[in-house]
Amino acid sequence: MAGKPISTGFAFKDGVYLDAPYTVSRRGCDIYVNDAKVATAATWPPMDYEDKKPEMPAGLTKNSTFEDLEIVKGRGDSLDGKMVRWLLRHNDRDKARELIAEYYRSLPFVKEVKFHKDTTGIIIVSTWHSDKDIEMDIGDMCGSVYYPPNAEQVLSALEVARKRMEKPFKEGECVFFFSHGGNLHVGVRNVPWQLPDAVRVLRGSGTKDQKIKELQKIGLFDTSFQKSWELLGTDFSASKQLDARLKKIPMPTGERPHTAAEEREAADKAMREDAAAKAGKQK
Repeated sequence: MAGKPISTGFAFKDGVYLDAPYTVSRRGCDIYVNDAKVATAATWPPMDYEDKKPEMPAGLTKNSTFEDLEIVKGRGDSLDGKMVRWLLRHNDRDKARELIAEYYRSLPFVKEVKFHKDTTGIIIVSTWHSDKDIEMDIGDMCGSVYYPPNAEQVLSALEVARKRMEKPFKEGECVFFFSHGGNLHVGVRNVPWQLPDAVRVLRGSGTKDQKIKELQKIGLFDTSFQKSWELLGTDFSASKQLDARLKKIPMPTGERPHTAAEEREAADKAMREDAAAKAGKQK
Protein backbone atom coordinates (compact mmCIF):
# COMPACT_ATOMS: atom_id res chain seq x y z
CA MET A 1 0.00 0.00 0.00
CA ALA A 2 1.54 3.30 -1.10
CA GLY A 3 0.38 6.88 -1.26
CA LYS A 4 0.95 9.43 -4.00
CA PRO A 5 4.35 11.17 -4.30
CA ILE A 6 4.59 14.35 -2.20
CA SER A 7 6.96 17.13 -3.26
CA THR A 8 6.70 19.27 -0.12
CA GLY A 9 8.40 18.82 3.24
CA PHE A 10 11.84 17.48 4.11
CA ALA A 11 12.92 14.03 5.31
CA PHE A 12 16.13 12.73 6.90
CA LYS A 13 16.91 9.17 8.00
CA ASP A 14 19.71 8.75 10.57
CA GLY A 15 21.06 12.13 9.51
CA VAL A 16 20.97 11.43 5.75
CA TYR A 17 18.75 13.67 3.63
CA LEU A 18 16.18 11.81 1.50
CA ASP A 19 15.51 13.33 -1.90
CA ALA A 20 11.93 14.42 -2.61
CA PRO A 21 9.32 13.60 -3.78
CA TYR A 22 8.28 11.41 -0.86
CA THR A 23 6.20 8.29 -1.28
CA VAL A 24 5.01 6.89 2.05
CA SER A 25 4.27 3.19 1.74
CA ARG A 26 3.53 0.14 3.86
CA ARG A 27 5.49 -3.06 3.39
CA GLY A 28 4.16 -5.68 5.74
CA CYS A 29 4.06 -4.00 9.14
CA ASP A 30 6.76 -1.47 8.28
CA ILE A 31 6.35 2.10 7.02
CA TYR A 32 8.75 3.44 4.39
CA VAL A 33 9.51 6.90 3.06
CA ASN A 34 10.78 6.20 -0.44
CA ASP A 35 13.14 3.24 0.20
CA ALA A 36 13.99 4.14 3.80
CA LYS A 37 12.27 2.21 6.57
CA VAL A 38 11.13 4.77 9.12
CA ALA A 39 8.85 2.84 11.49
CA THR A 40 7.43 -0.50 12.51
CA ALA A 41 3.77 0.39 12.99
CA ALA A 42 2.53 -2.99 14.22
CA THR A 43 3.61 -6.58 14.68
CA TRP A 44 2.06 -9.77 13.42
CA PRO A 45 1.34 -11.97 15.25
CA PRO A 46 0.31 -9.14 17.61
CA MET A 47 2.57 -7.82 20.33
CA ASP A 48 3.33 -9.92 23.39
CA TYR A 49 -0.02 -10.35 25.10
CA GLU A 50 0.94 -13.52 26.89
CA ASP A 51 0.62 -13.41 30.68
CA LYS A 52 4.32 -12.99 31.33
CA LYS A 53 6.16 -10.18 33.05
CA PRO A 54 8.45 -8.48 30.50
CA GLU A 55 12.19 -8.64 31.09
CA MET A 56 14.42 -5.61 31.31
CA PRO A 57 16.64 -5.30 28.20
CA ALA A 58 20.27 -6.24 28.78
CA GLY A 59 22.91 -3.55 28.71
CA LEU A 60 21.00 -0.64 30.24
CA THR A 61 23.33 1.68 32.13
CA LYS A 62 23.36 5.06 33.83
CA ASN A 63 24.12 6.54 30.39
CA SER A 64 21.13 4.90 28.66
CA THR A 65 18.03 6.89 27.66
CA PHE A 66 14.33 6.25 27.12
CA GLU A 67 15.17 5.90 23.44
CA ASP A 68 16.85 2.59 24.33
CA LEU A 69 13.42 1.26 25.35
CA GLU A 70 11.69 2.19 22.08
CA ILE A 71 12.20 -1.20 20.44
CA VAL A 72 12.40 -4.39 22.48
CA LYS A 73 13.94 -7.47 20.85
CA GLY A 74 12.89 -6.32 17.39
CA ARG A 75 9.19 -6.71 18.20
CA GLY A 76 8.31 -3.09 17.58
CA ASP A 77 6.86 -2.72 21.08
CA SER A 78 8.11 -0.54 23.91
CA LEU A 79 9.07 -1.97 27.27
CA ASP A 80 6.79 0.64 28.84
CA GLY A 81 3.76 -0.71 26.97
CA LYS A 82 4.54 -4.31 27.87
CA MET A 83 5.07 -3.47 31.54
CA VAL A 84 1.92 -1.37 31.84
CA ARG A 85 -0.24 -4.10 30.29
CA TRP A 86 1.19 -6.75 32.59
CA LEU A 87 0.79 -4.63 35.74
CA LEU A 88 -2.82 -3.79 34.86
CA ARG A 89 -3.71 -7.45 34.54
CA HIS A 90 -2.43 -8.28 38.00
CA ASN A 91 -3.30 -5.20 40.07
CA ASP A 92 -6.10 -2.74 40.62
CA ARG A 93 -5.77 0.73 39.13
CA ASP A 94 -4.28 2.49 42.18
CA LYS A 95 -1.78 -0.28 42.87
CA ALA A 96 -0.78 -0.34 39.19
CA ARG A 97 0.01 3.38 39.34
CA GLU A 98 2.37 2.82 42.25
CA LEU A 99 4.06 -0.12 40.54
CA ILE A 100 4.49 1.79 37.27
CA ALA A 101 6.29 4.51 39.22
CA GLU A 102 8.46 1.81 40.86
CA TYR A 103 9.26 0.41 37.41
CA TYR A 104 10.60 3.79 36.29
CA ARG A 105 12.63 4.04 39.50
CA SER A 106 14.26 0.70 38.66
CA LEU A 107 15.69 1.97 35.37
CA PRO A 108 19.45 2.59 35.86
CA PHE A 109 19.41 5.90 33.96
CA VAL A 110 16.57 7.33 36.07
CA LYS A 111 17.77 9.55 38.89
CA GLU A 112 14.47 10.21 40.67
CA VAL A 113 10.75 9.57 40.31
CA LYS A 114 8.16 11.47 42.29
CA PHE A 115 4.46 12.14 42.09
CA HIS A 116 3.31 15.63 41.16
CA LYS A 117 2.59 17.61 44.32
CA ASP A 118 -0.91 18.58 43.16
CA THR A 119 -1.90 15.62 40.98
CA THR A 120 -1.04 12.05 41.95
CA GLY A 121 -1.81 10.86 38.42
CA ILE A 122 1.35 12.55 37.12
CA ILE A 123 4.86 11.34 37.87
CA ILE A 124 7.96 13.46 37.32
CA VAL A 125 10.99 11.52 36.07
CA SER A 126 14.52 12.90 36.35
CA THR A 127 17.35 11.20 34.45
CA TRP A 128 21.10 11.32 34.90
CA HIS A 129 21.78 12.47 31.35
CA SER A 130 19.29 15.34 30.98
CA ASP A 131 18.68 18.56 32.87
CA LYS A 132 14.98 18.52 31.96
CA ASP A 133 12.44 16.48 33.90
CA ILE A 134 9.89 14.36 32.02
CA GLU A 135 6.27 14.40 33.13
CA MET A 136 4.15 11.32 32.51
CA ASP A 137 0.40 11.05 33.03
CA ILE A 138 0.17 7.52 34.38
CA GLY A 139 -3.53 8.07 34.95
CA ASP A 140 -3.92 7.86 31.18
CA MET A 141 -1.54 4.89 31.04
CA CYS A 142 -3.73 3.03 33.50
CA GLY A 143 -6.92 3.77 31.60
CA SER A 144 -7.57 0.31 30.19
CA VAL A 145 -6.18 -3.15 29.56
CA TYR A 146 -5.43 -3.92 25.94
CA TYR A 147 -6.20 -7.19 24.19
CA PRO A 148 -4.86 -8.61 20.93
CA PRO A 149 -6.27 -7.09 17.72
CA ASN A 150 -7.38 -9.26 14.82
CA ALA A 151 -5.90 -9.09 11.31
CA GLU A 152 -8.51 -6.63 10.03
CA GLN A 153 -7.87 -4.27 12.93
CA VAL A 154 -4.11 -4.45 12.40
CA LEU A 155 -4.42 -3.66 8.69
CA SER A 156 -6.70 -0.73 9.47
CA ALA A 157 -4.25 0.59 12.08
CA LEU A 158 -1.36 0.23 9.63
CA GLU A 159 -3.14 2.36 7.05
CA VAL A 160 -3.85 4.98 9.71
CA ALA A 161 -0.14 4.95 10.60
CA ARG A 162 0.88 5.29 6.95
CA LYS A 163 -1.40 8.29 6.44
CA ARG A 164 -0.13 9.83 9.67
CA MET A 165 3.43 9.58 8.30
CA GLU A 166 2.30 11.36 5.12
CA LYS A 167 0.72 14.30 6.91
CA PRO A 168 3.93 16.19 7.89
CA PHE A 169 5.17 16.20 4.30
CA LYS A 170 1.83 17.37 2.94
CA GLU A 171 1.98 20.25 5.42
CA GLY A 172 5.58 21.16 4.53
CA GLU A 173 7.21 20.00 7.76
CA CYS A 174 10.66 18.50 8.22
CA VAL A 175 11.01 15.09 9.87
CA PHE A 176 14.23 13.53 11.17
CA PHE A 177 13.72 9.76 11.39
CA PHE A 178 16.07 7.57 13.45
CA SER A 179 16.51 3.81 13.47
CA HIS A 180 16.42 3.79 17.26
CA GLY A 181 13.06 5.62 17.32
CA GLY A 182 12.39 9.05 18.77
CA ASN A 183 11.64 10.85 15.49
CA LEU A 184 11.95 14.63 15.53
CA HIS A 185 9.61 17.07 13.78
CA VAL A 186 10.20 20.66 12.71
CA GLY A 187 6.85 22.36 12.15
CA VAL A 188 6.18 24.21 8.91
CA ARG A 189 6.40 27.60 10.65
CA ASN A 190 9.76 26.65 12.17
CA VAL A 191 11.33 25.33 8.95
CA PRO A 192 12.45 28.77 7.63
CA TRP A 193 13.78 29.77 11.03
CA GLN A 194 15.61 26.58 11.95
CA LEU A 195 16.34 24.19 9.06
CA PRO A 196 18.81 26.33 7.03
CA ASP A 197 20.78 27.21 10.17
CA ALA A 198 20.74 23.59 11.34
CA VAL A 199 22.11 22.36 8.00
CA ARG A 200 24.82 25.02 8.15
CA VAL A 201 25.86 23.86 11.61
CA LEU A 202 25.79 20.17 10.73
CA ARG A 203 27.91 20.77 7.63
CA GLY A 204 30.43 22.79 9.58
CA SER A 205 33.85 21.72 10.79
CA GLY A 206 33.03 21.83 14.50
CA THR A 207 33.22 18.83 16.79
CA LYS A 208 30.16 16.74 17.58
CA ASP A 209 29.75 18.46 20.95
CA GLN A 210 30.10 21.90 19.38
CA LYS A 211 27.44 21.06 16.81
CA ILE A 212 25.11 19.79 19.52
CA LYS A 213 25.45 23.05 21.45
CA GLU A 214 24.75 25.07 18.31
CA LEU A 215 21.64 22.99 17.54
CA GLN A 216 20.41 23.64 21.05
CA LYS A 217 20.89 27.40 20.59
CA ILE A 218 18.93 27.25 17.33
CA GLY A 219 16.17 25.52 19.29
CA LEU A 220 15.84 22.62 16.88
CA PHE A 221 15.71 19.97 19.63
CA ASP A 222 15.73 19.84 23.40
CA THR A 223 17.86 17.73 25.73
CA SER A 224 15.42 14.80 25.69
CA PHE A 225 16.89 13.64 22.37
CA GLN A 226 20.57 13.27 23.22
CA LYS A 227 21.13 10.14 21.12
CA SER A 228 19.48 11.78 18.10
CA TRP A 229 21.68 14.83 18.48
CA GLU A 230 24.78 12.65 18.55
CA LEU A 231 23.75 10.87 15.35
CA LEU A 232 23.15 14.15 13.57
CA GLY A 233 26.46 15.51 14.83
CA THR A 234 28.41 12.62 13.30
CA ASP A 235 26.37 11.11 10.43
CA PHE A 236 24.80 14.11 8.70
CA SER A 237 24.70 13.93 4.90
CA ALA A 238 23.02 16.33 2.46
CA SER A 239 22.64 16.48 -1.34
CA LYS A 240 22.49 18.95 -4.23
CA GLN A 241 18.72 18.75 -4.13
CA LEU A 242 18.68 19.85 -0.49
CA ASP A 243 20.89 22.83 -1.33
CA ALA A 244 18.55 23.86 -4.12
CA ARG A 245 15.45 23.48 -1.96
CA LEU A 246 16.94 25.43 0.95
CA LYS A 247 17.65 28.36 -1.38
CA LYS A 248 13.95 28.47 -2.25
CA ILE A 249 12.83 28.73 1.39
CA PRO A 250 11.63 32.32 1.92
CA MET A 251 13.35 34.43 4.55
CA PRO A 252 11.48 34.20 7.86
CA THR A 253 9.35 37.17 8.80
CA GLY A 254 7.24 38.13 11.76
CA GLU A 255 7.55 36.73 15.27
CA ARG A 256 9.76 33.68 15.80
CA PRO A 257 7.70 30.51 16.45
CA HIS A 258 8.21 28.51 19.62
CA THR A 259 11.20 26.18 19.64
CA ALA A 260 10.91 22.44 20.28
CA ALA A 261 11.93 22.95 23.91
CA GLU A 262 9.34 25.69 24.38
CA GLU A 263 6.63 23.56 22.78
CA ARG A 264 7.50 20.64 25.07
CA GLU A 265 7.35 22.92 28.11
CA ALA A 266 3.95 24.24 27.01
CA ALA A 267 2.69 20.69 26.44
CA ASP A 268 3.89 19.66 29.91
CA LYS A 269 2.09 22.65 31.43
CA ALA A 270 -1.12 21.81 29.57
CA MET A 271 -0.91 18.19 30.74
CA ARG A 272 -0.50 19.32 34.37
CA GLU A 273 -3.44 21.67 34.11
CA ASP A 274 -5.60 18.99 32.48
CA ALA A 275 -4.71 16.43 35.14
CA ALA A 276 -5.35 18.95 37.90
CA ALA A 277 -8.76 19.75 36.40
CA LYS A 278 -9.62 16.04 36.25
CA ALA A 279 -8.55 15.59 39.86
CA GLY A 280 -10.69 18.56 40.91
CA LYS A 281 -13.78 17.04 39.29
CA GLN A 282 -13.21 13.73 41.08
CA LYS A 283 -13.19 15.36 44.52
